[in-house]
Amino acid sequence: MLLASALLYIPGVLWPLLIADFFGIQAGWSNLPVGKIMSNFITPFILIDMVKSLVAALLLSSVVKPLL
Repeated sequence: MLLASALLYIPGVLWPLLIADFFGIQAGWSNLPVGKIMSNFITPFILIDMVKSLVAALLLSSVVKPLL
């Protein structure tokens, strides 16, 4: 689950940092500093994904434990 989240975050970070500027897309966020992009594009979702991973791990362990 964490690997899947990382695979989604990589293009999500590269888009505003590199790709938009490379293709000449003029958007207000394309020239933002890295810290601003981290706080606006990534940070709001990292906490939610961490909580989802924790809940999934707890649910999985509670289902597997009685089977062992």
